[in-house]
Amino acid sequence: MVAPEPRKQSLYEPFLTVGIDLPDAVTGARHIAPNMHIIASGGIRHGLDIAKTLWLGADMAGMAGGYCNVWKMKMASCTRIG
Repeated sequence: MVAPEPRKQSLYEPFLTVGIDLPDAVTGARHIAPNMHIIASGGIRHGLDIAKTLWLGADMAGMAGGYCNVWKMKMASCTRIG
């Protein structure tokens, strides 16, 4: 994981210790609601992460971080004409 710029670090600070790790969230959700559909998302980087979430009990997994990064790079490289 790449460390954020120091200026942005202060923006992220309140959220660095908040939340539930994805494996804990998936297993906890499966334990509490065994008959519900569980979709794992957030922090999934490749197919192995998807396989792990399915093994932990998720029914589906979503992966968008890589696509968002490509889109962000593409938008940064666009120039405005006019």
